[in-house]
Amino acid sequence: MSDIAVSICCLVYNHKEYIRKALDSFLMQKTNFRYEILINDDCSTDGTTEIIREYERKYPDIIKPLYHSENQYSKSYKLGNMMSITFNFPRVKGKYVALCEGDDFWTDETKLQQQFDALEQNPDCTFCSHIVRCTDEPGNPTNDVIPNKDTIPSGIINSADAIDSICRLPYIFQTSSYFFRSELLDEMLNRTPEFFEYSSSMDVLYMLYFASKGNFYHIDKEMSCYRVNSTTSIMSDLTKQKNSDKKNEKKIKHYTEHLKSINAYNEYTQYKYDSSVTFCIRKNEYHLMLMKGEYRHLFSKKYKEVAPLFLSKSSKKEILYLRILSIFPWSKRFLSK
Repeated sequence: MSDIAVSICCLVYNHKEYIRKALDSFLMQKTNFRYEILINDDCSTDGTTEIIREYERKYPDIIKPLYHSENQYSKSYKLGNMMSITFNFPRVKGKYVALCEGDDFWTDETKLQQQFDALEQNPDCTFCSHIVRCTDEPGNPTNDVIPNKDTIPSGIINSADAIDSICRLPYIFQTSSYFFRSELLDEMLNRTPEFFEYSSSMDVLYMLYFASKGNFYHIDKEMSCYRVNSTTSIMSDLTKQKNSDKKNEKKIKHYTEHLKSINAYNEYTQYKYDSSVTFCIRKNEYHLMLMKGEYRHLFSKKYKEVAPLFLSKSSKKEILYLRILSIFPWSKRFLSK
C-alpha cells in the first residue's frame, strides 16, 4: 500500500511564464504526510516541458510528469474535456486528491495540511474547498475572491445545500481549492457517468459529482490564487476576438454542451435535486437564447426566476428592446438600424 496521502494533479499546456510559481507553491507545503505531484504536460511548445524536467530531476520522488509527444486536447472534444480523468486520475496513489492548473498557484504553506485534517475529522465530507484570490494575468491580486465573502458558510455544507449553491450561484468554488477523496474516482474512471462526456466545464461537474456523494467542508480562508483569463486558459480562448462570429460560435458550443451535461446529471442523480438542477438548466437555456438571438421566450413564465440574473444590469431601454423582440422577432432588422 502506498504511503502517499495526497496526490496533487496539475494540467499543463504552454505555461512557461507560470509553471515555476505553481510548482514552488506545491513544494512549499508543510505537512506531516507524503504527497506526490502528478503533472500532465500536453505537448507544450513554449519551453514549459524543459522547466518541468528541471524540477523532475531535483525532486524525482515527488514530481511525476507525463509528457505527450502530440497535443491530446486537440484530438477530440471528449478527450479534451476529460484530460484529468484520462491521464492524471488513473495515476493517483494518495488517499486524497488536490487540483491546481499550471497557471494558478497556492499561497498558504499549510493549505494541504488544513484540508487533509478537515476531511480526516469529517468522514461524511467528500470534498473540501477554501477562498481563492483572483489575480490578473501577470499575477497581481485583484479585489475579487471566489466565493464572494459571506456567500458560503465556513464548515460543513450538507450535500443538498452544496448542489443548490453550485447550481444557483456564479462559480462558487475555484479549481485550485479542490480537495477530495480519491476513493470516489473509481466510478469516474471505470464507469464514467454520461454527464462528464459533454461539457468542457469540468470544474463545475466535479463539484456536482462530489456533492452528490456526500457533504462539503469549506474553509473560510484565502489559500490560493486564480489567474483570470491567462493567455492559455479555455476562457481566454472563448473571450478573445471580441464580437467575432468565431467567438460566438465557440460560446454557443460551450453552453450547448454544458446544458447537455446538466440534463444528464439530473438523470444521473435520479432527479433528487431537481429544483436546484432545473434552475441551472434554465440559466443555460436563457444564456443560449441571448447568444443565438432567440428572444421569443425571454419573458415567459418558464424563465421568470432566472431572467433577473441576466437583465438586472440592463437599462430600461435595453429591456424594452428585448421585450419588443420577444413579441415581434422580425422587428430586429428595423430596431438595429
